[in-house]
Amino acid sequence: MPTALRKVLIVLPLTLLFSIACWGQTTTIEGDIKGEDGKPLKDAVVKIDRKDIKGNYKVKSDKKGHYLYAGLPIGTYKITVEVDGKEKDSMDNVRSTTGDSKVVNFNLQANAAAAAGGAPTPEADRSKSAAERAADEKKRKDAEAQLAKNKALNDVFNAGKDAATAKIWDA
Repeated sequence: MPTALRKVLIVLPLTLLFSIACWGQTTTIEGDIKGEDGKPLKDAVVKIDRKDIKGNYKVKSDKKGHYLYAGLPIGTYKITVEVDGKEKDSMDNVRSTTGDSKVVNFNLQANAAAAAGGAPTPEADRSKSAAERAADEKKRKDAEAQLAKNKALNDVFNAGKDAATAKIWDA
């Protein structure tokens, strides 16, 4: 067997093996976009800007308002939705990982209501998962309960201190 053929038969499988391993280091970002009328938004431009190193990617939403960009390198991204050349919504510090695709949904109707002074919706803070938001809410309620308990203790302590200063020992 000629040496050139032998080298090709060795190098070709190795090249294929390493190229397959490279595909394992990419990820996918996808999601749905609802317009200000609450219906799926068609042809919205989704800009995906990589933050840790230079990289810019664009994709349009389909007729169902769904967008998908596959083959992104793992990293941190800022995802922006543009409608008619105007930025309507964005989400910063989206961290992609291997495995399942990262789902980032946009609801322009909820954002318009929040901008008009309406009550914020649970989807308003998309940077955290539902479990993280629930944990934060629990921490906030625990802190409020602790503050109320501390205030009650301080009130009793101050009343006792005032009674001692006035030499009202029975109080």
